[in-house]
Amino acid sequence: MKDQEKKIEQSVIFGDCIWSQDINPNDTDIDNDNLIDYAYEVYRKESKVKKSNRLGFQSSSLPTPSQESDSRLKPLLTEVVSFAQSICYDQLYKNAEESGLIFGVDAWVNINQKYAYNQPHIHGGNTLLSLVYYAQTPENCGNFYLTREDSRVDLISRFKIDDFFPMAPQIHYKPTAGKLLATPGWVTHGVEQNLSDEDRISFAFNINLMQNNNNEPSEKEEQKVNTYAY
Repeated sequence: MKDQEKKIEQSVIFGDCIWSQDINPNDTDIDNDNLIDYAYEVYRKESKVKKSNRLGFQSSSLPTPSQESDSRLKPLLTEVVSFAQSICYDQLYKNAEESGLIFGVDAWVNINQKYAYNQPHIHGGNTLLSLVYYAQTPENCGNFYLTREDSRVDLISRFKIDDFFPMAPQIHYKPTAGKLLATPGWVTHGVEQNLSDEDRISFAFNINLMQNNNNEPSEKEEQKVNTYAY
């Protein structure tokens, strides 16, 4: 009688997550061509904000309350809020709605031309989730990546673990148009140089914890974010 095959069970401890969703334009009102037009319109009207972006354009915060948002952005905002709700209410909190948690959304647009990139950074503060949606991704436009920032990086690096495995010191994702990604706000991430002759265009969002335990958000918290509360 042959020995039964031994099964190895794996559990992840103290893990950070990345969530993703491919958005089919046939299932939503999101139109990438409209979003691209909107991105360039913002680019022509605004001076860029310098944060993690190098060479590329990052806008200041976009109007996100539904009555103020541009009609081209509203369908994407609706999808982002739904996506974030699923993560918060189904995975991160057992009783988020009952406990009075309220979240706000902050949004901006990124246009990265050839050689532009984003340095490794975190969003921090009250940001629970950091999301990005790709509207235009030419070939060789640069990968989105997550990188470890702890005392074990040097030790782990010597083992050359494949970069798609959660234990690796850096994990890469190829951006594709219609892809929505979310990571915890405290996870270090960046974007490689765009080596294409076309622009890489994305919309980024912070999901900020604005209120807890049935307390009203403070005026200071209100000023931090263009509130699209849920």
